[in-house]
Amino acid sequence: MQPMEVTSGDDDNNAVSLSTAERKKRSRNFAILGLAAACVVIGLWTKYFGGNGEAAIETGGSALSPSSPQVVPPSPDLPKMPIITTRSSYTLIEELPHDKRSFTQGLLYSPKTKKVYESAGLYGQSYVREFDHNSGDVVRKSSKLERKFFAEGIVEDADGDLIMLTWKEKTALRITTDDFTTKSTFNYKTHTSEGWGITNYGDDFIVSDGSAWIFLWDGATMEEKRRFQVHTSDGKKVRFLNELEYYKGDILANIWYSDIIVRIDVESGIVKTIYDFKDLWPKKDRDVNADCFNGIALLEDDVLLVTGKLWPKAYKIKLNI
Repeated sequence: MQPMEVTSGDDDNNAVSLSTAERKKRSRNFAILGLAAACVVIGLWTKYFGGNGEAAIETGGSALSPSSPQVVPPSPDLPKMPIITTRSSYTLIEELPHDKRSFTQGLLYSPKTKKVYESAGLYGQSYVREFDHNSGDVVRKSSKLERKFFAEGIVEDADGDLIMLTWKEKTALRITTDDFTTKSTFNYKTHTSEGWGITNYGDDFIVSDGSAWIFLWDGATMEEKRRFQVHTSDGKKVRFLNELEYYKGDILANIWYSDIIVRIDVESGIVKTIYDFKDLWPKKDRDVNADCFNGIALLEDDVLLVTGKLWPKAYKIKLNI
């Protein structure tokens, strides 16, 4: 530190002042501190406001960890942003009674009839039934299918009939909704030679077979138009795709023997969102005879009806994303 000097002048009192060198040094220090503060302010502004006054959203993270997709202003010059697999939750709206003897394989809400149809599996015990989605009461039930058939997912076709897949029989049944009689059958092929889930996709159908493969069938001919594998945004395959449901342009799928539903982008095969339902009916509270979480039906107003195999309840929920 430079020494301080005492000067006298016209002032009646002697003033204490700094030497010229000390004043210059302190001026430099203040300038450096001011520059550093400005850099910090600019850095924070850029981080939190993105330079344009809009909150910036971070992207990235592992495929199974919480993250948000990147948001950018729409522009015809910008490429389509990549899909990033994220986690989300749901809101429970209502609980309904559900027949705990029903080995639920497929769940379907018909916009035409305003009714819910359910297919139940197991050899010698497979059937279709209609139940009231407001009370949970069974309205009517079909007779049991032939013992050679293990019922799987169901979907409604353009004529208002139900198409039911079977597990290992490579056969689909076309069933009337009037009296649940089988009108006709047809054969199909999948990657595993099994049928699991099926749902509408425009005029076509989306099908699962328990693997990571999804199949697009022509709605008129039932011929395969294309197939793709489902994976997370970091390339991990998602297997055991089970019951399916169309939802806002995407496909929802139960993951067999888990409490997970995934939301799949049909064009890319990427899982957009993972929904964990482990708290819907915690495993520690489940009946000994209860089987896995399975069954998704899209009701009106984006409400979903979900349940499980041999579960005593069904649940109305809304996805939060």
